[in-house]
Amino acid sequence: MYVVGSSGRLGRAITAQYPAETVELVPREKSGHWCAETGPEDVELFFRNRATHSDTIFVAAGLIDPALPGHDLRKVNLSLPMNIVRGTDALGSRVVTFGTVMENDGFPRNPYIESKIALRNYLELRPDPRLLHIQLHTLYGVGAPSPFMFLGQLLEAIRDNEEFEMSSGLQLREFHHVTDEAHAVQLMVQAGLSGTHLLSHGNPAILVEIATSIFSKFGRPEKLKPGAKYDQDSENYSVHFHRHPEVSAVLFRETFRAIEEYLRECLCD
Repeated sequence: MYVVGSSGRLGRAITAQYPAETVELVPREKSGHWCAETGPEDVELFFRNRATHSDTIFVAAGLIDPALPGHDLRKVNLSLPMNIVRGTDALGSRVVTFGTVMENDGFPRNPYIESKIALRNYLELRPDPRLLHIQLHTLYGVGAPSPFMFLGQLLEAIRDNEEFEMSSGLQLREFHHVTDEAHAVQLMVQAGLSGTHLLSHGNPAILVEIATSIFSKFGRPEKLKPGAKYDQDSENYSVHFHRHPEVSAVLFRETFRAIEEYLRECLCD
């Protein structure tokens, strides 16, 4: 098997699920050129004498900051996986790509999400049993959270002893520890799934309840200011996603306790 984007949070976790001798990490100096127009040819040349129809290529590379230029987001989140799919057509290797639950209706739109929707649309226009697109919820664990994400903002406020202004916080979100997620991904791949699948554990949390718990556990409940910002027009306040049947054996961590432990670890680093 092969992992593109092995230095990222998800790529590292996926790599750790398999014996080292069975995994080849695709170096960034190689895959970085696969976003270009010549990408399919470069991909085919790289894998020609390596991969076979029995191999799986995980495309875990991606940009998630919606503030980045749209061109950069589409280059990495759309062009790269598209070119890997095209470049491995003749080889027949399995390709696993990753998206977001926010590709679905009921969530706000931004350039990051639009790039993932474009990838899903491309894959769904060319149904192929070797292609699997997995939509993920919010990941945490294995390294500090990104500063623009909810947990990253919580961590910064706790670390700097600052007030944390947020919206009503009534949004529903599933949080998945990335190690649990990698195990779930492994099971979905082993099951031979193809097409688009949403990887849910079915236990969402309300954002303001997470924030309240965290600020209380860290002894700073007065720093939390819910309602200080406006809610976005399109959000998920009521939909609970069902656990995917192929991941019923995964013991996903309990959200509140695991997030607290994670943030404490980050503060100690």
